Amino acid sequence: MNRARNAALLLLVLQPVLFFRTALIHPTKHLPYDIAGFHTPLADYIAWTADQGRFPLWDPNPYCGYPIHADVQAQLFYPPAWLAYLGRRATRPETTLYWLQWLEVLHVMLAGLLTFWLLRKRGASKPAAYLGATVFQLGAFFVSQPQHLGAMCGAAWMPLAWLAVLELRERFSWRWFGALAIALSLTFLAGFTAITLVAFFSTAVVLLASRPKPLALFWFALAVLAVVPLTAVQLFPTLALTEWSVAGLRALWNQGAGTPPKAWMSFFWPNYHEVFHPFDSKLFHGDYEFTFLYCYSGIAAVAGVGVAIFRRNARVWVALAILFAILQCGNRLPGFDPVFQRLPSAIRGALYADFFLAAACLAIAIATGMVFARLPDRVVWIVGIATAAELILVASNRPMNVETGSWKTVSASNSINGDRDSARRLTQIVNQDVPQPRLDVVDLNFSLTMGASLRRLPTPNGDSPFAPRRIVEFRRLFAKGDWWERQLPVAKPGSPLLDFLNVRFLAAAASEENKAELASLGWEPVRLADWLRLYQSTRAQPRFFFVDRLEQASSPQQALERVQTLDLMHEAVVEGGPVEPIGRPGDVKVLGYSANLIQLATTGQDAGFLVSSDSHHPDWHATIDGQQAPILLTNYAFRGLRVPAGKHRIEMRYEPAYFRLYAALSGLSWLIFVFLILRTGRPLLPTPQPD
Repeated sequence: MNRARNAALLLLVLQPVLFFRTALIHPTKHLPYDIAGFHTPLADYIAWTADQGRFPLWDPNPYCGYPIHADVQAQLFYPPAWLAYLGRRATRPETTLYWLQWLEVLHVMLAGLLTFWLLRKRGASKPAAYLGATVFQLGAFFVSQPQHLGAMCGAAWMPLAWLAVLELRERFSWRWFGALAIALSLTFLAGFTAITLVAFFSTAVVLLASRPKPLALFWFALAVLAVVPLTAVQLFPTLALTEWSVAGLRALWNQGAGTPPKAWMSFFWPNYHEVFHPFDSKLFHGDYEFTFLYCYSGIAAVAGVGVAIFRRNARVWVALAILFAILQCGNRLPGFDPVFQRLPSAIRGALYADFFLAAACLAIAIATGMVFARLPDRVVWIVGIATAAELILVASNRPMNVETGSWKTVSASNSINGDRDSARRLTQIVNQDVPQPRLDVVDLNFSLTMGASLRRLPTPNGDSPFAPRRIVEFRRLFAKGDWWERQLPVAKPGSPLLDFLNVRFLAAAASEENKAELASLGWEPVRLADWLRLYQSTRAQPRFFFVDRLEQASSPQQALERVQTLDLMHEAVVEGGPVEPIGRPGDVKVLGYSANLIQLATTGQDAGFLVSSDSHHPDWHATIDGQQAPILLTNYAFRGLRVPAGKHRIEMRYEPAYFRLYAALSGLSWLIFVFLILRTGRPLLPTPQPD
């Protein structure tokens, strides 16, 4: 009996390693797309600040600075993510992507183990539970979405949430109540709100489908409310960041997405849409993101769903799978849009219906396990192992889960697109001053904009859904791109706004830049690499300086209009409060510049106004000689400070409002809920019984 259980658990641990073996051990392969280009810079910056002995609150690199601790995608408060940070610390700084890959594989293991547990608690035999867990673990969702780190991590906790509500439906238990609250909390802290919404909604539907007692609905609602204190340290800063950033506008253009219904033809034939050749125009003719056109979970899953329709204890899972598959179609469904538009804006901005694929795959896995539980164990073992082999052979090493390029160079702090010499040279050029002058791009150079945090290259550009709204609007005055885009290459390299932003360097792909135009605008070439050109300007203003004249704007729109006409080297416009007279400009010296603390020394014969091109945020606070001084919203998106005459020491410190309170609330809540789960009494895990 124990050998059968241990064999199932061992297989569920080994199978993900076998499936993702190419990315984990191949010298020229890695997990694809966003995990390398988007998630690795966030994780690397957090790990780097931890190495420096600082808590990662503010990231000064992208968008002239933003509060990274409030960015839920960074997974700062997601406990399992720290396994990757510790792995990086124990090896080399260039291994961040490698350890994030292992973090995903560990979550695929977790998804299988939790699904096995769910099926065992539902009465399935050990081989049937193993089969169902394999269908979820190696089925459509986890093998097609490894680019989305937060989605992979969040979806892994769904089986525990479903199991908890099914247990609470039968009778109340503080342990299962605590398990439900923690599982739902982890789907949020994992950093992908679309999968969080899927997890919350699907768990509620599973509970309703089980015909619960009214009291069970109450306990579910209470568990959902308990998520608030459990995640307070992340939830409230993220909500505030959403309002401060372009994420607050997402509901204006996000239509909820939706996978074409024809995608589910691949449930019967894996390569029905030629998703194994998505970049071959002669083969792939899909009209949607190819990773969501893969819905295959194995022959056993097809058979299991077909038979489950006729089995009383399994047909509900087929119904749920169909429901979630329909919801996955999102805005392609008749009547979806009127319902979607009535949702709160926070949900509309975060909802991407495609990710209901995770819930559909889990329901299919449970239906399969319940059906095969009626067959002899030996037969089911054969089917389970064959299914694992089939799914590994069919879907492993495909474009949706592997990409060419070694993790050692593709997203590493010491290289740019695998070029270590250029990265070292660029770092030497930029790191000549404190603070570093900023770098911008005239084309979509993802390595320099998305990788700003990774390489510690300050830039007024970036690629984050939480880009500061005012910085993006300011940037649109000299950059190009549609209004919903967040990575905006420079369109007007001669704009004086670039000088104000402390942009001393401009990068351009060798195949796209216009040397003559840049030279005529005062950008001098700097030798860097054949594939990447670098230009330097002598006009860039310092990061901190005094101005001669000050204006007041009565509205944000007026401030944005004025910055286009003012000489920002000598003039500034502020919002709010009366404009006091200022005299001759003083001098400013940077004594210290770190992410969360800036120290300056100023000297002036008259009262003056100090301007910074660092982004304004209400949680930045200033002191002059130890006395509080208000930071004013200056030049539409930046910081300004009135400074008295004489010599002064100025400190600007980033101190998030109520952060300690939120941290204490979350910490206490976790202690309480862990106690609820571990308290003495009836064991949470089932006592093994003979089959």
